Amino acid sequence: MARSMLDSAGIPAFLENEHIGTIYGGVIQAIDGGLPLLVPASRLEEAREILTTPVSEESLNEQAETGEPPKE
Repeated sequence: MARSMLDSAGIPAFLENEHIGTIYGGVIQAIDGGLPLLVPASRLEEAREILTTPVSEESLNEQAETGEPPKE
């Protein structure tokens, strides 16, 4: 979900060792809590802001109905 949020904001992001999660499924999350999400250092603060900004239930409902990202 976090990766999707960053992608929609135009911030490149990928999961470190994503292929391991594909091979072992949910086992990786159970072992270490998931895979690290990596972004360019130059966009780190912007990515943190996006991922820590609360989204209202109203915005989530609107997004679900329209299929568009929530408005800031």
